Amino acid sequence: MKHPLTTFPSVWREKFAAISDVGIPTTEFRFGNLFTLESKNESIFVSVGFVGRDFMLQSVVAPIIAGIAGFICAFLFSGPLYFGLSKFLNLPTQEEKKNLGLRIFLNFCVFLATAFSISLILQYMSLQNKAQGQSIAFILWFGFIFTSSSIDVIWKGKHLKLWIFESISSLITIQVLMFVLLLFYK
Repeated sequence: MKHPLTTFPSVWREKFAAISDVGIPTTEFRFGNLFTLESKNESIFVSVGFVGRDFMLQSVVAPIIAGIAGFICAFLFSGPLYFGLSKFLNLPTQEEKKNLGLRIFLNFCVFLATAFSISLILQYMSLQNKAQGQSIAFILWFGFIFTSSSIDVIWKGKHLKLWIFESISSLITIQVLMFVLLLFYK
């Protein structure tokens, strides 16, 4: 069975086949789940969404599982790994936080939002292989997370070693998010 995005809907194909039978050349373009058929006289843009099980897996289940995986990864970096390396790297100690349950819940919501955002980006892309997805995760990390977090070091005086540790952990976490999401994409 073919994936719904690999074939253009037959209704639109038949309409443009009739136009091209008359001698008007037509072209078909595909960008993610957006299809475009163009002829000399008219152009139709059709967004073909995921249907049924694929829609549920890729749009709902995958981001939730990826959010959980990213949350666990970040927990490992901010908990056991951080405390293990803090003495070795001379990282500043973390003070005890109030409302820890609320903070953990909000942090989990952030990972869900990130996973859903990356999932939406993936739905509009045609990836040739999983490595391209991991490259996109790196570009997103470098272009947004790494650069925006550097402001903490430049202007707010954040400890450089702590920032490097957090940057590496955020890179690994976004790669984990993307890896889990790509498991659900064909």
